[in-house]
Amino acid sequence: MSEKEDLKHILDHFVHHSKDHEGEFEELAAKARAMGEAAIADSILKGVEQMKKSNASFEEALRLLS
Repeated sequence: MSEKEDLKHILDHFVHHSKDHEGEFEELAAKARAMGEAAIADSILKGVEQMKKSNASFEEALRLLS
């Protein structure tokens, strides 16, 4: 496997792994909100939005590698 292919493989894995965690964090935010912890839920969702922005950058890197 070339270095470029290796980089693509690692980035692809990271993006999918990170997206799986986004859903888990959204579930945690919903649980926090159901417990009446709106500030905690909002903080978790803020982190999810930051993860989504990071993933967009990684996905752009993947497109550039293709």
